[in-house]
This record gives sequence, C-alpha cells and structure tokens, in this order.
Amino acid sequence: MKWTILELSDYQKDQNQSDSSLEELGMDELILLKGIYALTRQGVTPSRKRLVEFAEASHTPLSEQQVRYRLEMLEEKGLVMKQKGRGGTKLTRKGYVAAEKLELSLS
Repeated sequence: MKWTILELSDYQKDQNQSDSSLEELGMDELILLKGIYALTRQGVTPSRKRLVEFAEASHTPLSEQQVRYRLEMLEEKGLVMKQKGRGGTKLTRKGYVAAEKLELSLS
C-alpha cells in the first residue's frame, strides 16, 4: 500500500491516540473491538448478534443490550461507526489501529 505524506502523518497520529484509547477500555470493550476486527478481516459484517457469539466464544458472555451499550461507548471514543440496518459496525481508522495493536499484543 502506498501512503501519501498526509495519510502517513494521520496514521501516525492515530497510532499515538490508539495507545491511550486501549488503556481506557474495559475488558468487554476490548473483546468487542477484537471481534469487530476479526469478523471484518473474515469478510463478515459485525452485527450485534455475531458480536454476542464472538464474546461468548471468548468466555465473556454479553447480551445484545450490553453489546449495544458498549458499542455506543466505543463510538463515543471514536473507535467504531455504527451503521443503520444491515450495515453492522465498522472500525474507524483510529479503531483499526487500536485493534491491530491489541491483536499484536495478544499474539
């Protein structure tokens, strides 16, 4: 992937912000961030139902209402964008960088 200078500087700013973002997240939010990242990489739309299943598989059972609330918190922190209807939830650039760091730290 080729980066312009502006994109590279934005990416570096997002990396610095993602460090503090990860520290502010609770375990449930980290699981959801990881779930959105994993589902998106698999080409699957991260719906609330799929995130409930992902959380359950991660030994952190959450209800759809709990997922909804935590997604709102992640959106307020600028890590995800919730889509109406069947759009699911998408990571922002800041969320993607944070999820990558989370994935690397757990590997």
